[in-house]
Amino acid sequence: HNITYMFIQLYGTPDGNPCTENDVMVNDTNKFFANGAPYGIRSTNGTEINGGNIFDGFYGGDGDPSAVIYVTNTDPLNFTGQTMIADNVLTGGLTDINGIFAENVPYLNIENNNIRMDGDMGGNNANGIKLVGSGNSTTPVFLVNNNVEIIQAANDNGIFGDNSYIMMNKSDVDLTGANGNVYSMYLTGTSGYMANSQIGTSGGYAMFLDNSDMGIYYNAIANSSGSLPALMINGGTNVMRRNIIQNQLAGMAI
Repeated sequence: HNITYMFIQLYGTPDGNPCTENDVMVNDTNKFFANGAPYGIRSTNGTEINGGNIFDGFYGGDGDPSAVIYVTNTDPLNFTGQTMIADNVLTGGLTDINGIFAENVPYLNIENNNIRMDGDMGGNNANGIKLVGSGNSTTPVFLVNNNVEIIQAANDNGIFGDNSYIMMNKSDVDLTGANGNVYSMYLTGTSGYMANSQIGTSGGYAMFLDNSDMGIYYNAIANSSGSLPALMINGGTNVMRRNIIQNQLAGMAI
């Protein structure tokens, strides 16, 4: 089928109330092949997108919330549904588009996803995983065992967290062919912890902690840059223990 704008859009209940847990499920190896579509799945309720789904060929052009998978919730304080995005493959020509974008989602697990973006064509800023206003200290966003790779990144970030609360473990984020102000991981106003992960880039920043409060444990954070640091910290209260932080060229490690 030739669908050029949006594949699936999912809404809450007809009376406007949030859906309950497991209201929507997209699972068991569905294949979504696009030829330039700026959206894949958009959902405003508790959603499960898992089980080996494949997303291929999506292209941006509209800016946020353009994404292969976009989940949001208009009433996060009263929301009780669980959103699980797991075991998906996002690959093959993803350009100028967010991979997974979650906005105002309190109960969210993003696990075991393989995201490979072919980078930037000089258009929109794009992120492998983008979180805005999602999670809190009681119900954090769990980022577990995700692999994010961006090739020829120009306006792209691997993982971007904005005013969110995350618990991240065993993930690998890598930007290759980066140029200037791009980040493998960019957290602003974000709290939580990350552990046992590899964050790397060549030509950009590996990590930027901007007014964030993070525990950083047992990670490898590295880049190859003659002028940019592997890790940049601007404000916040961050606890760092037992990490390897390195710059393979003349730039600073921190």
